[in-house]
Amino acid sequence: MVGVRLSKSERRSAIVRAAHRIAVRDGLAMVSGRSVAAEAELSSGLVYFYFSTKLGLLHALLHDVIGRALDGPATDYGADLEPHEALQSMVASEIRDLERQRDDIELLFQFFFVRRDEEFRSEVNAGLDEYGRRLQPVIGRFAALHDLDSRSITEATLAAIQGAGVELVRHPQCYDAERIIAGLRDMPLLSAEDCCR
Repeated sequence: MVGVRLSKSERRSAIVRAAHRIAVRDGLAMVSGRSVAAEAELSSGLVYFYFSTKLGLLHALLHDVIGRALDGPATDYGADLEPHEALQSMVASEIRDLERQRDDIELLFQFFFVRRDEEFRSEVNAGLDEYGRRLQPVIGRFAALHDLDSRSITEATLAAIQGAGVELVRHPQCYDAERIIAGLRDMPLLSAEDCCR
C-alpha cells in the first residue's frame, strides 16, 4: 500500500483489516502498532495517528468484528413465512452462517476470554444484546401466536446459536451445521407439531 493515496476512512479501514489478519493468523496478543504497521506497509506513526494507542486499535478491531459476526437477520426476515417456519428458518440460517464467520467468532472469544478487560467484555456483551434484539421480530411473532414468554425463547435461541459457535471454534473440522439444525428441529421449541404442547 506504500504510495497509494487513500481517504482517511479507507486508510483507517485498511489498518483495521491488517489488524484483523494478524489476529486471525497469530492471535490477538500479537496485534500491536508495530505489527499492524508492518502488515499494512505503513509507518507505526501513521497507525497511531489514526488510533492513538494499541487499546484504540483493539477497540476498532472489536467493533469491526462485532459488526460482521453479530449482524443478525434482516429486519423483515421471515415476514412471508408462518411464525414457526420463520423461527426455524432464522435459527438454521444463523447456524449455517457461523462457518463463514468462524474467524470473527474466534476473535470474539479471544476478546472475551483472553483479553479479559471489562471494557472489551462490556462491548462484546452489548453486541450480543443487540444481536438478541435483532432476533426479536421473528421470535416475538412466534411467542405471541402461542402465548409464550418471548424473553425465554430469545435466551434459548441465543444459547443454541452461541453453542453452535462454541462447537465451531472447538472442532472446526467436525462442525456440521446441518446435524445441529436437525437436532434442534427435533426439540419441542422448534417443532411445528410440538411447540404448543
